[in-house]
Amino acid sequence: MIKKLLLVLSLCFIPVFAAGCGGAKLVSPDAFAKACEEYDTERYEDVSDLVEDVGNEKLVKAGMFIQAESINIRKVMLDDKVDGVFAVAGDYTMQDLYSGKAEKGTILVKYVKDGDASWLVGGSSLKFASEYEAQDYFKAKVMQFDSEASEDDSGISYLIYNDIKNRSLTTHAFYIEKDCVLSLVGYENKTNDMSASIAELCSYLNIDAPCLEGVDCTKVVQVENRIATAAETCDVTELEPSRFHEIETLPYKTYYVKDASLDDLRQEGSPSGLLGSASASNCRSIDVLCDLNTNLSRATANKAGGYIAMGYRFDDEDSAKTGFDAFAKTIKEENRQVIVAEDTGTDDGLVYYKMASRVTIAYYDYAIYLDGNKVYLICTIGMTEEQAQNFLDDIEGKMGL
Repeated sequence: MIKKLLLVLSLCFIPVFAAGCGGAKLVSPDAFAKACEEYDTERYEDVSDLVEDVGNEKLVKAGMFIQAESINIRKVMLDDKVDGVFAVAGDYTMQDLYSGKAEKGTILVKYVKDGDASWLVGGSSLKFASEYEAQDYFKAKVMQFDSEASEDDSGISYLIYNDIKNRSLTTHAFYIEKDCVLSLVGYENKTNDMSASIAELCSYLNIDAPCLEGVDCTKVVQVENRIATAAETCDVTELEPSRFHEIETLPYKTYYVKDASLDDLRQEGSPSGLLGSASASNCRSIDVLCDLNTNLSRATANKAGGYIAMGYRFDDEDSAKTGFDAFAKTIKEENRQVIVAEDTGTDDGLVYYKMASRVTIAYYDYAIYLDGNKVYLICTIGMTEEQAQNFLDDIEGKMGL
């Protein structure tokens, strides 16, 4: 449930008086479509064209919107590719915004990815047959966040939820005006561009934007143990270090191993993907978070592979630096025939090495970070290059990297 993910909850209620009388003026599908045009996104007339183009990185970066009625609303909002774009924002996606009672709708999708940084602005304006149906829909959406909306019988009322993690921010905003409900979703990771962009969109609608001041997703938040931090966001099953070597044979779950020793990692039968353990001979302890479906014959396309993240705690920063260099060397040597991309540098003070490789039918992404006296080693596996990268983005976000 998304309520488990909410670290910050803000409730805003501001009445905004609509001009004139009759139907909605500010958040109707027509008003949203006009705002999307001013927002400089591309209008689509045909659902199949939009669904096809949403897989094009350049086109979805430019932004796209469509006005639709009845069955065509369903075709857009329940499409797996459209929903996949919104999945970066978390569990609450475009499919969760759909209503079969909507008569008319305008749907917006805009997703920008620039290296490790990415941001999303999207959502829908849905018109219902009556104010009662709009209110029913609005309340149902609010209940997903385990709260109740403040209401007023004049103007617009809205709820805004901000979910702030170490280097990412998700905002969900719901606006109701008469028989129309506008739902906006914003997400940013390692950038602050979404905040300004969603404020621009809201300015064209003449409604208040989500309050996102004071949040800086470009800064690395210092935490004591990034594996433990990531584990707090997952439904984990703790595993005794002595059973670490059994991970590949255990049922598929998210396993969390705390305070493992180097001997635990070196046991015969330990997963071969855990590289560089011999380089950690002077580390004090090792934590592991593993969400890896190794039974690829039974895995569905979106559940194949996954990630394993390891945190090595050394005696001092010099030892950690030695370990970091050794890990990078080991990974590079073991993959030298299959490397497709490499990157090394510093991200807000954290030194890193990253490498992508292609092995037979799978893609592997590796990332190593030097963080004081700790080294974090991540390996992700995907059936496609994009899938491996998505797994890496996911676990890095959970770790605040």
